[in-house]
Amino acid sequence: MYEPIASLDLQSRGINASAPRLSPRSQAALSDGSWNTIIAGDGYVRPVRKPTAQGANSGSRKMLTIGRTWGGIKDNGMTQAAGSFFEDIGRSRWGIGAGLPHIEGVNLSGWTLTTNLKLQIAAGGVYGSVLTAGIGQPSAPEVGVIQTTGDISNSVSVKIEGTRPATGGRSLASPTSAVVVPQANRLRVTFPAIPTGATHWRVYITFQGFGGTGVHYLALYSGLSDIPEATVAAGTVGGVARSLEFNYKDGDLVPIEASYDDYPPPAATHALRLQSVLNLIGCYADSTAAPTSTSTGVGIAVSKQNNYESYIPTHLLFLPEPVVDVLSRPIDDYGYIACENSIHALQYIGDRGDELPPCTITTILPDIGIKYQHNWCHFRGRLLIYTVQGNLLLMDENGNFDTEFAGPVTKILQAFDAQNTVVGYDPTNDAIVVGNGNRILTYSLQAGEWRQVWLNDLGAAGSILSAVQAKRELFFSMNSGGSDTAYLWDDDATFETPFSVATNYLNAPGGNSTAKDIYELAVSAESGAASPRFAIAVSRNMMKSVFRRITITMGSDTITDVESGFDVGMVGKRVLIFSDDIENPGDVLFHGLVGVVNSSASMDIRRLDNITAFNPAKNATDVLMFIGDWSVEQAFNKEHIPNFFPNLADLRSYRVAMWMKGSDDIGNVLSTDIIGAAYSAGRSR
Repeated sequence: MYEPIASLDLQSRGINASAPRLSPRSQAALSDGSWNTIIAGDGYVRPVRKPTAQGANSGSRKMLTIGRTWGGIKDNGMTQAAGSFFEDIGRSRWGIGAGLPHIEGVNLSGWTLTTNLKLQIAAGGVYGSVLTAGIGQPSAPEVGVIQTTGDISNSVSVKIEGTRPATGGRSLASPTSAVVVPQANRLRVTFPAIPTGATHWRVYITFQGFGGTGVHYLALYSGLSDIPEATVAAGTVGGVARSLEFNYKDGDLVPIEASYDDYPPPAATHALRLQSVLNLIGCYADSTAAPTSTSTGVGIAVSKQNNYESYIPTHLLFLPEPVVDVLSRPIDDYGYIACENSIHALQYIGDRGDELPPCTITTILPDIGIKYQHNWCHFRGRLLIYTVQGNLLLMDENGNFDTEFAGPVTKILQAFDAQNTVVGYDPTNDAIVVGNGNRILTYSLQAGEWRQVWLNDLGAAGSILSAVQAKRELFFSMNSGGSDTAYLWDDDATFETPFSVATNYLNAPGGNSTAKDIYELAVSAESGAASPRFAIAVSRNMMKSVFRRITITMGSDTITDVESGFDVGMVGKRVLIFSDDIENPGDVLFHGLVGVVNSSASMDIRRLDNITAFNPAKNATDVLMFIGDWSVEQAFNKEHIPNFFPNLADLRSYRVAMWMKGSDDIGNVLSTDIIGAAYSAGRSR
């Protein structure tokens, strides 16, 4: 008697490639032969939209949020991109590391990152020259007494600083000048060559009578605290060039002391701005050599408050090993530092005096780290980490790490390699994204389920290189043929996306003790494609039936499988091969038979008459293919497709795989009911 064997829920399920075959967990999930749909919310499923390319050479090895948009750091010849680049107060730009910074794919003029901190200032919407942060200590000034009546009597000395008011930068004060003793006279100050990076000067003088031992306080010149270099260059006093005249009473000095701790920034590989300080990370590679992008140090130098160009030598923190990458948002009071074997949190805690830096470091994962900079990401205050060991960790809102969520795709993840695995966050769909090569795994944080995408099917060729969330969207870069292209993820809803839905192998009611005959299939589906076609295949008894790495060659009936999954038991089975224009323009699939299995990686395909050879009109790689004991393909224009009649007997287990196209966010298999008979499995093969 006919009876319902199964009613398949293909909407609320995610993929599970890790559970044992025929286990309850595997039968309650889709197989990894399911491609190119996104699941969100309470079973909302749609085809993933085509990513939109952002222009030639728009991508980069490192992608970053820069101000209100996306950008990153490109490789510079053979030097691979690494480090930090960000926009800060007043839209100033700051960078350190290696490579060429860009914004939305456009390289920034004058910028090449090095281990010296660099900056660029905007004025009236126009950026000036790229500057090296920090100002070197000037030489001591020459001073003399001007034999003109003035207010200075008794011994005094002078110190000077180079400054850059546009950034707030100031140098360490010069050594103390010689002591002079005016007698109701005035003072001549002669300036040395201005230090690199400085645009202005400050002058500091002792109270009268303190000579060379007193505190040096700021002296104004014509009401200016910062004296332009142009004024100094034009100044002449008593025939002495680069000289200015000063006259003051002690009460005229401003109670600002000459700097004793404004040292230039040390060489480093990364930077984290936390509140009002800048942390330079990767300092001090060894006792003599400066760090490089490939030989990072373990030191962290913390800047002075509100001055990223000045560093107190004692304001240091240290990592247990060299840094790999850093993550933060400039507005936060914490950031993260990843090493190969550990993860650390860097937190701003406020001013603690001259002896202690205003930041502290805490190790949050002492035995887990990342191998490459694209192995982690930061979103909503949480971390997503692809570890050196090949596992996926997700931090929750309380700072705890979850590994169980990745259980269904652990088998897939462990086949990835860290060098080519990129993680990111998709804010549009509230989903985690894990990419390797041209494969993307997506995890809906709402639904708690995994789906996957094959980028080649969507017109994005190459291997994923990096990703970043910006402008409330996800951008990613792909490398193809040596060229890096940036894409906007899940963007073009008009594209007709091919997608597949495949179950893991299923048992009939009664489990492994029963065989089943499948007589009838009732399928409902919807598609936004202009001329929808639907294909379905049923396979039996654990035979491999879904292939993702098939290569076809124009004019040849021989196909190959990168994963070597063919066996001689497939001879005579039905074949569905999916590729646009596969035989003629407009064709979306080929329907035929397995003729000859040449090896585990090669077979010959025939048409359904088992006589005419397969004759594809194109070359294609990474093609999707179904092999089944029964298959059919047809056009449809109604949600309720007319029932199919496979008439398959003696199945101990079975798998159903379906393929179609969708667009305008419409495309899904709504329901699948299987009707047949179940009985004792003793006679089943």
